[in-house]
Amino acid sequence: NTVTYVGYQAFDGCWRFSGNLEIPNSIEIIGGYAFNSFNNITGEINIPNSVVAIGEKAFASFWKITAFRIPESVIYLAPGFIWACEKLVTLEVDENNPVYYSESNAVIERETKKLVQATKTTVIPEDITAIGEMAFDAVENKGNLVIPRSVISIEDEAFKYAHFTGTLNLRENLQYIGKYAFYFSYCTGALYIPDGVSFIGEYTFTNSGFSEIHLPKSLKTIEGNTFYNCTRLEMVEIQSEVDSIGSGVFQHCNRLNCLKVHCEVPPECWYSAFSGVSRDIPVHIPVGTLAEYQSA
Repeated sequence: NTVTYVGYQAFDGCWRFSGNLEIPNSIEIIGGYAFNSFNNITGEINIPNSVVAIGEKAFASFWKITAFRIPESVIYLAPGFIWACEKLVTLEVDENNPVYYSESNAVIERETKKLVQATKTTVIPEDITAIGEMAFDAVENKGNLVIPRSVISIEDEAFKYAHFTGTLNLRENLQYIGKYAFYFSYCTGALYIPDGVSFIGEYTFTNSGFSEIHLPKSLKTIEGNTFYNCTRLEMVEIQSEVDSIGSGVFQHCNRLNCLKVHCEVPPECWYSAFSGVSRDIPVHIPVGTLAEYQSA
């Protein structure tokens, strides 16, 4: 009970441990990856009311735990402090915690209303303003995903490996989608990105299952590899303000059979933007711009 700090990767990979994990009430800081891959720990994790900070993936790959409880004392939670805990259904914060609270088995920052960590039972509350970095990363979900109208920002890796199997409904107040945000999330159907979104990061929708993608007028640059390897994608609509299509954006989208481009000036296409896409697909462009597109 004299130890106050569990360091970075202190017990990383000690997967043979089994039973329950009890953390002494002398611990104040739990470093990143401190208990990574404790695959056989079962039951509940109760963080003692001495801990003030928990690092990234400190509790990663706890495959068998069902509940995780955070005390009043914790004032810093790194992105992805719990990760790939596939049976976790209960995530609670002490009601007296000054920085965080819990709702719908998710951890939320009080001041910003940012959802920082979710579970597979989480339904995003209607007053959330941001989905934090890695909030749903490796959180298995089935069905449709609806982002509330209150959400302005979806941060990096927010839904990475979330494996949603239904449609993705993005609402009109959204402005920012970070890199890798929906990487390998498997969402299907048509994706309509609302007007107002001015930035979509690289690899954001890689390996998604969308059949159609409709980009907004507010978007000027499509970052590299945004829709890489979307092998079910058949139609893309690009609005008039886009001036740059990054490398690998639609690479290996080999079912793409219709491209609608509303730009009067042909967008600059970087290396391999359409690599693996048939050269024979119809491209719909504004009337009177054929010569510009042929010379681009």
